[in-house]
Amino acid sequence: MSDQDGVIDCAWRHLTDVVQAAYAQDAARFRKAAAANTKFPLQDQRAVGLYAYHALRYLSAVMVGRRPSSEDLDRLAQFAYPRFSSLGLRAELSHLTRTLKGVYNLVPVQNRVPPGQFIILAPAALGALLRDPERQLPWLRRMVSQWCLSHRAEVTEMLEDG
Repeated sequence: MSDQDGVIDCAWRHLTDVVQAAYAQDAARFRKAAAANTKFPLQDQRAVGLYAYHALRYLSAVMVGRRPSSEDLDRLAQFAYPRFSSLGLRAELSHLTRTLKGVYNLVPVQNRVPPGQFIILAPAALGALLRDPERQLPWLRRMVSQWCLSHRAEVTEMLEDG
């Protein structure tokens, strides 16, 4: 982890590579960047998922102007789905909706997106929702960093034990 902000630099860089490919709607680059996650140590893979989870929470809340309701997330999913679907994921609108609702525990456990899919779908959702990645990604890192620093013990346990 970075001593200064509590975020593992290589994991954040990887997440931003995948998100930027999604934002650019470059399906080939997105697939290649997303597949690279499996080459990282397990702790870094977990960090990518954790950072994507919290970045998606922060971004969706800012877009809605408050903690989103289930209906707000339905609307966000519909808004983002055209860009999301351009990545060739063979994922339906319901996958995006469950990804967004999952970060707020608004989906029953049995209907949540499994972690192996989340690590692909969450960065795709972020890329589909972003409007200015050059400005928004550094802001999201600061938000994720604040969460990580205020939950250090929990983060360490999540990254080490899953």
